[in-house]
Amino acid sequence: MRLREKDKKDAEVVTLGWDEAQAALQAGTHVVVNDDVGEVTASEEDREPKAPA
Repeated sequence: MRLREKDKKDAEVVTLGWDEAQAALQAGTHVVVNDDVGEVTASEEDREPKAPA
């Protein structure tokens, strides 16, 4: 998953494995990077409907 440090707009995007990414999201230190929208928190990502492919 592509993540960025929370509250740091200049933070570098990092790619983490699933387990590491989930731990970072639960700890609240990182947010998911969505290239179409920008930063999306895990709770926002869960609420938004997925567009058909």
